[in-house]
Amino acid sequence: MWTEPSPMQAMREAILPHLPPKAFLKRDRGEGLLVTNAPVFDPGLCEIPGFILCDSAEKAVEMTKNDENVFVIGGGSIYRQMLPYCETAYITKLSAQPESDTFFPNLDEDPEWVLTGTLQGGEENGITYEMCRYERISKDGCELQ
Repeated sequence: MWTEPSPMQAMREAILPHLPPKAFLKRDRGEGLLVTNAPVFDPGLCEIPGFILCDSAEKAVEMTKNDENVFVIGGGSIYRQMLPYCETAYITKLSAQPESDTFFPNLDEDPEWVLTGTLQGGEENGITYEMCRYERISKDGCELQ
């Protein structure tokens, strides 16, 4: 069984008890934004300390439009919904392929993205990893500035 590198594992352990089967966005200031369509997490009926609840990716984008940095922290559905809005992606690549049912798109094969650096690398539990930064170089045929 694969265990995530220590910093990610610690973050997950702190937030997982609060997550429904969707995901959240971490803002560079203030509260996180929890995106879910699970009825039990209806924004009018439920509060989760440290999070603002939101029921769609589109609303999340609108709510964070004035934030300088917003970090999308999975699952697969929220990654697929939010990737078109992203200009930068921080991806952890593994030397192993643990049994999984959800995968992030391979940005090395996407002509809109370019690898701009490796931020950290290492080995834990016999698995080597690299934390990489990708930048979107084009969107709808236009260069991003």
